[in-house]
Amino acid sequence: MSTYAYDWVRTYSTAEGTALTVHLHIADSVSSGNGWRYSNPLAYIARACRCTDRTVRSAARWLEENGYLELLVDNSSSGRGDANIYRFLMPEGMPAVYDGTTPTGTPAQDHPLSSPVEKLGSAKGTKKGARS
Repeated sequence: MSTYAYDWVRTYSTAEGTALTVHLHIADSVSSGNGWRYSNPLAYIARACRCTDRTVRSAARWLEENGYLELLVDNSSSGRGDANIYRFLMPEGMPAVYDGTTPTGTPAQDHPLSSPVEKLGSAKGTKKGARS
């Protein structure tokens, strides 16, 4: 488990709704010790996030398209429910979208969370907003 990854998602992720729930779940499960890799089956994530496999698949696709996950091994065509293997990414230079130290959660301009984070993985550019 990585408190750093979980806090990074809370502070910088632009995901919303179920995509954010899935992002937080994955962040809570990865660590630098395993190379930020995640490999639980969709059904496991769906149970943990209280949603359907299809919703998790959609959220994972959104997280990939927006540079938060990198698909390392695609087992989706195996037909056996084997887990895909992802690398959890924390793109650098993301503006803070949430600050738990302020009453409203809105980051202050001069707050340290408003500055870019260190690079812990390469990623494509990210887009604002997310599908639920």
